[in-house]
Amino acid sequence: MLHYDGIGTHAFLMQIYGRKKFIIFPPSQAGHLYPWPEKQNFSQIDIDKPDLKRFPLYANAVPTTFVLEPGELLFVPSHWWHTTKMLTPSITISVNTANQSNWQELIEFVAMRQPNPFVSLASRAYLTGAGAWRAWRDRNWSKSVN
Repeated sequence: MLHYDGIGTHAFLMQIYGRKKFIIFPPSQAGHLYPWPEKQNFSQIDIDKPDLKRFPLYANAVPTTFVLEPGELLFVPSHWWHTTKMLTPSITISVNTANQSNWQELIEFVAMRQPNPFVSLASRAYLTGAGAWRAWRDRNWSKSVN
């Protein structure tokens, strides 16, 4: 299913075994991909059989298609739409990451899902502080390396 990874995370995909076809779209093409109203990071489009009568703007979408081979690594930035098809039996390791570029989106995601407003506020405060500490640590680490 065509989607982008939730919480605004970046993904690293390591192809260990087999071959996998990827179809990706940049965030700028979201208007052609018809996200579900209730789950914005999933598309209503069936990539194999797109219904252009229901989703006419999809005809203007421009995918990038490639095959990930064993030993290759793919970086999928935050909000890039993608789907895969296994071409052979396959093993892929996927690691989703958060850093300074997408930390605020992570905070919003966690805080919005807390039913208790005090827990939501505490989550927001903790993650904001943790993000500030990480940013400070990373700046100082890069200074010590240079």
